[in-house]
Amino acid sequence: MIQVRQAPLALGAGAAGHRAGANILPIHCLSNWYGIVLYWIGCRAGTVRCADAPPKTRHMLERGVFYDLRKCVQRRASIWRADKASPLRGSALMVIGCSLIVLNDALMKLVIVEIPVAQAIFVRSVVAILPILLLAGRYGGMQALRWRSFSGQFMAGGFAVGALASHIIGLRHLPFAEAIILVHASPLFVVVLAHFLLREQVGWGGRSAVVVGFLGVVLIAQPTGGEISWYFLLPLTAALFSATRDIMLRQLVASETSVSILMFSNAMALVCTLPFAVYIWSPMNGEHLWLLVTAGLFFGVGIFFMIDAYRFASASLVSGFRYSGILWAFLLGIVIWGDAPGAVELLGVALIFGSGIFILQRNPQRE
Repeated sequence: MIQVRQAPLALGAGAAGHRAGANILPIHCLSNWYGIVLYWIGCRAGTVRCADAPPKTRHMLERGVFYDLRKCVQRRASIWRADKASPLRGSALMVIGCSLIVLNDALMKLVIVEIPVAQAIFVRSVVAILPILLLAGRYGGMQALRWRSFSGQFMAGGFAVGALASHIIGLRHLPFAEAIILVHASPLFVVVLAHFLLREQVGWGGRSAVVVGFLGVVLIAQPTGGEISWYFLLPLTAALFSATRDIMLRQLVASETSVSILMFSNAMALVCTLPFAVYIWSPMNGEHLWLLVTAGLFFGVGIFFMIDAYRFASASLVSGFRYSGILWAFLLGIVIWGDAPGAVELLGVALIFGSGIFILQRNPQRE
């Protein structure tokens, strides 16, 4: 307790204490900013001597009370904003991130018709470094880019490069929407791989969802039409590689940051495509360069938003919005290439969408 002569306020005493002319100012938790403010006011008014303050309080007064006040207000305001709008903000970030990723795929499909795939991936990977560095700045700076398990990062990056190459080559030879939809079958492969590799128990609900999802894949490929294009295996291979990487990430994230995994995978894509890009380099005009730069920015910012979405909402809520990319794929396929889906394809999409949502909602930790 601090004795204050002719104090204008009795904190904690209430209005009755003030009316009674109380001259005692009890200040609790002097390490908090409001206690420091009141002590600072007392020092300025001459009713309290700063030399009598506890060492920690005196140190904070010497640094400047308003510095601590501003930091505390900013911290509490940021926490309030995150808690107040977390579900809506997290869902919106995931939808925007997925839309940017699909836009990146559309731009890549436009450019790889005229230049080699390896060259396109190389240029895009170079451009994507900048958004990834911005993401690292948000999650701890350069420390977030450090890795502890080189072997784990290398294996995960290898599967990521395999998934990326399969996906981009599939985009070149398949209708846009169908290639995007088949890649979204990766949660089905995750369930199967988790059962055989990690010995996880899969109930009848999970097994039924996998069967229904693969039935949707068959309907999209439409093998009963006479011939089936083997290019349909490319996005499915990408989904398999992506699922294998997800299985590995369950153990890898225990020691590695998400930003370091993203940067390592992007660096591996850059290094792996460099020899092929140099050997088969094709001259690029201004349009090619503009498309690749925009695609790289869309890719990096899209990943930024998708990762950031999990800061504001639970995985069980946010992960389902990843399938919003299918809607963007349909829209861009119709607007740019005029690929209107048929009734059988829409049924297949509905089966993959429903089974994927079912699996993600039952097992959100797999994301």
